Amino acid sequence: MNRRELDATPGAVRTHQYLLTLMPEDTSFYNLLEDPFQEHDLVDQHPELVRERIQKYQAWFGEVTGNGVI
Repeated sequence: MNRRELDATPGAVRTHQYLLTLMPEDTSFYNLLEDPFQEHDLVDQHPELVRERIQKYQAWFGEVTGNGVI
């Protein structure tokens, strides 16, 4: 069997309040409680929250795909 690596993007992280979307060329961050239609990207206004969520996503992704896929 051949194992292959997976790319972490595209990907997304959603909580009750926030949605972070990760695309190969773009990252977006929305406050769903204040902006349910995702019209106002907050990635530049909250770099610390974005960075924290990206790190958590990457750690989770590495954990669940660490052995690759068959």
